[in-house]
Amino acid sequence: MRRALGLLIAAAVCAQGAWCAPWLDEQSIRRLVVMEDVAAAPLLAEQIGWLEPGGIVVSGWERWPDQPALVCFDCHGLGLPQAPRPLSFFPFFALSPSCDRLAHWRRPAEQEQAGGQLMAVDLPSRTAAPLGEPASFASAGPLVMLADGTVIASYQSEGGDSVLVKVSPEGAQQTLAEFGQEVCEGLALEPEGSAAAGGAAAVQPQGTYVLARCAGEQRHCYRIDVAAGVWAEVEPQRCELHDPLRAGLPIGVRLDSEDGLVRDVGGAPARGAAAAQTQGGAEEMLLATEVQAACSWPGASAIIYADAGGLGLVSLTGRIKRHLWGAQRASGARAHKLAWSPDGVYVAHCYQREHTGAVRRAALGTEEVKVRLNLPAESRIKPTDRVWVAPRFRFDEQGRVIEPVWETLKALLRVQQVAQAEEGFVADTVSEGIEGGVVERLTGSNRAPRGTDSHVAIGDASRPPTAWVQTFTAEPLPELRAWVQGETVVGTLLSVVVTRRRLMAPG
Repeated sequence: MRRALGLLIAAAVCAQGAWCAPWLDEQSIRRLVVMEDVAAAPLLAEQIGWLEPGGIVVSGWERWPDQPALVCFDCHGLGLPQAPRPLSFFPFFALSPSCDRLAHWRRPAEQEQAGGQLMAVDLPSRTAAPLGEPASFASAGPLVMLADGTVIASYQSEGGDSVLVKVSPEGAQQTLAEFGQEVCEGLALEPEGSAAAGGAAAVQPQGTYVLARCAGEQRHCYRIDVAAGVWAEVEPQRCELHDPLRAGLPIGVRLDSEDGLVRDVGGAPARGAAAAQTQGGAEEMLLATEVQAACSWPGASAIIYADAGGLGLVSLTGRIKRHLWGAQRASGARAHKLAWSPDGVYVAHCYQREHTGAVRRAALGTEEVKVRLNLPAESRIKPTDRVWVAPRFRFDEQGRVIEPVWETLKALLRVQQVAQAEEGFVADTVSEGIEGGVVERLTGSNRAPRGTDSHVAIGDASRPPTAWVQTFTAEPLPELRAWVQGETVVGTLLSVVVTRRRLMAPG
């Protein structure tokens, strides 16, 4: 039952299209870190919904399966009704595109009764009211909310059919569609002008459409005209484009049965990643292994995933793969759900420990690492040169440096400027490696030395301040040396300056 309920959840993403997030290109992806990671809710999460800026609505269980809960964390003046506490409900909800209303299924007061009641919650006033009439059914399903407050809700009838109903803000109710002997796994609004199968641009006629992903003996994708109440089965890829169950994973990327994060590259050569042949002969790229959960969003050329080591990130090309420093995971728990906020700034990572769980919210930032070097006088270092940092090097018979021992490599730097010094040259460089953890490799720790860092934080008396910028200087490890590519000498590292900046939602 636990697994079946998990399959039924449709993740609510608020204000899709309204949050115009910046594009995270490869240069930004390779510098991502976690600026701040906080506990959001002590729940075994089933559904995550986002409010601006960074607020989370979580449905799930304080203890599965008999202690359901609905929690609003860091919701900036919005909230859920405080009394009576909404304990008796199904783990499905929908947020309005304006993020000020929420709808969810509530169980009958008498638990032995079948069916449920739709509830509408006004988040600014924290009040709730019934929406439409109670319905009799075997189990509730996911739902979506339109801009005018209309709710499209699904449930499984006592006879086993999947039923979609439309309920207006005034409570008028009608049946939109029935799919025989199927279970509705997810609902999503289809944005106007969304791409049709094959990537061709499609201009939608006037109207609002809902995509329903249902499963019986096979999975089907249905497209329902909300106004006309007509529906048709469409190609499965259409559902994949907007399927909340996929947590934003791009088409062609999936978690396989052995917890590998795999991308179909359609026969293209796999660069920087292992490739494997499927039974059908199509070539695939293995992006990451031992993955517990994964997510992405349309503005990113990368996927964030969770494994036993915490949060990791891999680019869709497979060239960049790194763990995100600064993220914390729940002790003794396994990650089971990730959600990347529509503005690209936050990631919710959710954990399960037997019948309980934990939800954390990570705020993303970028990290810039600058290293000052001292090179001997015979060096011919110049701006734009590449510099490799390592503790060990290979030498020729004359004792001249040939190259680093690549297995001991710690960092790749790019020279920005060079100045003459009393003994040789001083060069300012910036890290451009694609793996995370460069600060720890250069200094022995990713954290700032005690009392040496500076912060820019903004907040007021009603809530903790938000850290926007952190800067610190650290001493490099004494055994490290710097080799300018193509030269025969090495220099020393003088200092490491780290600047971390929080990603900002577009304004």
